[in-house]
Amino acid sequence: MHISFDFDYTLADSSEGAVICAKYALRSMEKPECSDAEIKKTIGLNLDETYKQLVGDYCDDDLTMFSSLFLRKADEVVVDCIKFYKSTKDSLVELKENGHYISIVSTKYTKRIMEALERDGLVDLIDEVIGGDKVKDSKPSPDRLNMAIRNSKIDLKNTLYVGDSKSDGLAARAAGIGFVAVLTGMTARDDLNKFNPIEVIDDLRELNQAVRSFRSTNEIEQAVASDQDKLG
Repeated sequence: MHISFDFDYTLADSSEGAVICAKYALRSMEKPECSDAEIKKTIGLNLDETYKQLVGDYCDDDLTMFSSLFLRKADEVVVDCIKFYKSTKDSLVELKENGHYISIVSTKYTKRIMEALERDGLVDLIDEVIGGDKVKDSKPSPDRLNMAIRNSKIDLKNTLYVGDSKSDGLAARAAGIGFVAVLTGMTARDDLNKFNPIEVIDDLRELNQAVRSFRSTNEIEQAVASDQDKLG
C-alpha cells in the first residue's frame, strides 16, 4: 500500500517556526500583530492564504511582500523548530517493515522537510517528499497528492492520505483516495468526520492498526469482486 502523510501537525509540530516567521513578516510590513493561536490556525495553508486569513484586506504587492519576508525568516529558523512527534518514528518504521510505500505531501518546502528528516535519522523511511515548491496549487487541490500517487505506481484503492486538517480531507476526497484523520492538529473530531475518514485517530500510535483494518477490508472486497466476475 501507499501511505501518504501531510507534514505539519501530522508527523511533526513546527508551529513555533510558523509563528516566528509570520510575526516577523507582519511586523516588517507594519501590519497589526496576530496572536500565536491565530497564526497556528493557518498552518497548512499556502502563504497567500495565510496572509489573507490573518490580515483580511490585501493587494498583490502585500502577498508578494509577506511571502518574501516569511521565507527569508524561514531559512533561518524553521528547521530548528520542527519537532517530530514521539510516535512518528515508530509508526514509520512499522509501516516500512510491512512493505508500504511512504510519501509526504505538504505545503512546507521540500528542502526543509528533508533537512529535518536527515537531522533526526528518518530520511531512509520515506520514499518521496513533495513539498510546496514542487507543485503550484496547494491543498485542497489534489495536484500534489496526484503526483505522489503517479510516482508510487500504486492504485488509488490501495492508497491512504493521513492528515489533520479540512484541507487534507478535501485533498484526499478530490484525489479519490481514503483519508485517515489524526487529532494532533487544530481541527476538531467533528469537523474531520465531515470528510468521511476511514478512521479518526488520536495520534500516529494508532495508525498501523487503521492501515491493517483498511487493508483487510480491501482484500475482502477485492476477493468478493473477483468471485462475482467469475460467476458473471
